[in-house]
Amino acid sequence: MFSTPSSSANRFATSRKCSAKNFMRAALVGCCLAALAACSSPEQKVAKYTKSGEEYLEEGRLPRASIQFQNALKIDEEHVPALVGLAKVAELRQNYKQMFAALQRVVRLDPENVGALVQLGKLYLVGSDETQALENADKALALQPEYPDAVALKAAVLLKLEDNVQAVELAKKALALDPANAEAVTVLATERSRAKDYEGAIGYLDGALSVNSKQAVLHLLRLQMLKNLGRDDEVLEGHLRLINEFPENAGYRRVYVGTLLKAKRLDEAREQLVDVAKLLPKEVDPVLDVIRVDYRIGGDEKAAATFKQYAEERSDNVDLQFAYAGYLRQQGDYEGSGAIYSVLADEKDKPDVVLRARNEIAGQLLVEGKKDEAVAGATQILVTHGHFDHTQDVAELSKATGVPVSGIYELSSYLVSQGSVEGNAMNRGGTVMFGNVGISLVP
Repeated sequence: MFSTPSSSANRFATSRKCSAKNFMRAALVGCCLAALAACSSPEQKVAKYTKSGEEYLEEGRLPRASIQFQNALKIDEEHVPALVGLAKVAELRQNYKQMFAALQRVVRLDPENVGALVQLGKLYLVGSDETQALENADKALALQPEYPDAVALKAAVLLKLEDNVQAVELAKKALALDPANAEAVTVLATERSRAKDYEGAIGYLDGALSVNSKQAVLHLLRLQMLKNLGRDDEVLEGHLRLINEFPENAGYRRVYVGTLLKAKRLDEAREQLVDVAKLLPKEVDPVLDVIRVDYRIGGDEKAAATFKQYAEERSDNVDLQFAYAGYLRQQGDYEGSGAIYSVLADEKDKPDVVLRARNEIAGQLLVEGKKDEAVAGATQILVTHGHFDHTQDVAELSKATGVPVSGIYELSSYLVSQGSVEGNAMNRGGTVMFGNVGISLVP
């Protein structure tokens, strides 16, 4: 059947429309692929990882920041912004060795990076390499003569070299450029302190803190000046001011607690220690500190009640549970301690906890005179050293139970000669597996 001219024209028009649509689709796909290729280029990836690292750093999420900076450096090991980011992470972690290494790489790759030159100079100064610190300061100042941190660094170096006049002059210049510059204020306050002019030092510190109160080092220096003047009440106020500025820092609260305890202000000390325990929920020492203060306030009864309360509230804190069980055992409450040890011994997914709990149970049974129950189920006798109280009945116990004895080579050999069942003779630094538990001998 032949087509009419009109139907042929329609098919031709339809064909052209389809071809146009297919072309548009192909073009769109091509653009998308091109965009994806651009986004996945090495340069784009490096920029993305670095930006992500900087965002995490700003949020204080240091592990994630470190990972992102390292991801960037895996692609481009000479990417300066990522190296600078790693240096900042290391500084916040107080890993100055790692910070030093990162900054050295930055300066090698970018000799005109003034910030890195100054930071590296500070590390040299802390390490008592005044010559290198001064060289870095001069290099930075040659690039940016009015850079406050570089001026302050040179002032700090000169102060350490006992060129007080020029150090003060430069510190004042840095302070004029940046009224809250911590390094410059530290130089001026230290120089005044050396001259026993503690009031003058406080004046400089107060001036900088009025501009920027979030400078912990200046608060701490101010506290020292107040102590030098014997102003105990102002020292306490200064501690509170520091804590209010940095409420999440448990260390500053602990320092304050020491001052409160010396002043016998136990209730206030307890309040701060409770806050420390809240800030560090996984640690045991802050809880024990609260209990010690409670003992001073209300004796055994108050301390025991506090210990019980924390143990119940933090039942998932294994170390705290062991500590509380040990306390109950010391108090002669074997039933209470035994109940806690039994719960811990059922932590099947935590073999280290199970082993520790079973050892505690065995120790408690021995204290109670239940020797047979204590050694039942034992698979190894581990002897750490040859003191009499550790070895007097080892051979007898090993023979009676058939349990092998393991320990340092010479001691193990001797105990075998006395009738012990032979186990593993070990050396320092070595690790031997006993089932799914590894035992290492350390100095």
